[in-house]
Amino acid sequence: MDIDCNLVEDIWSIKLLWPEDPDFYIDPFIQHNLKKWHPKTTVSQIPFVFMVGSKYLEALNDNWSLYGWSTWLKSLQKHSFPKKITIIHLDDHDDLMSPKAYFHQGRLYDIFTKKLISIYEPQSIKSAILSGAIGIGEFILPLLCEFPSVEIRHLCQSTEPHTTIQRQII
Repeated sequence: MDIDCNLVEDIWSIKLLWPEDPDFYIDPFIQHNLKKWHPKTTVSQIPFVFMVGSKYLEALNDNWSLYGWSTWLKSLQKHSFPKKITIIHLDDHDDLMSPKAYFHQGRLYDIFTKKLISIYEPQSIKSAILSGAIGIGEFILPLLCEFPSVEIRHLCQSTEPHTTIQRQII
């Protein structure tokens, strides 16, 4: 999101704004390529649009992945949750930035709306994405915070020799 800051008398007014300018995105052909994805999609809709099928969620921003995972977990019975989840992450960065959220009594909350964020409640994930609390690069950590065992296989192009990194959430 873009940030607009203005000093109003002695108080800063800070607004988070969704990007509307095609230049915000790297692709110089973004408007043309959006028409290929869906003819009526505009640049200003990129943060909000996704398509759901019976076994997939397709979105233009990767933070909607968390919403797809949440919907999948909600469809399972509690006793049938997998003991371990493996995420195959195809990207050139790890997406493990912290969302704009805080912990209170062991639960995760949206800093903007103060609402609970739970991987088991898809509406809470959708709300946090729409508020800006869970952005691009911040969508994996809420899953790691609430689910007992997640392994991430990060596949990306690299000039570095193969390495294995283990991290622990504290």
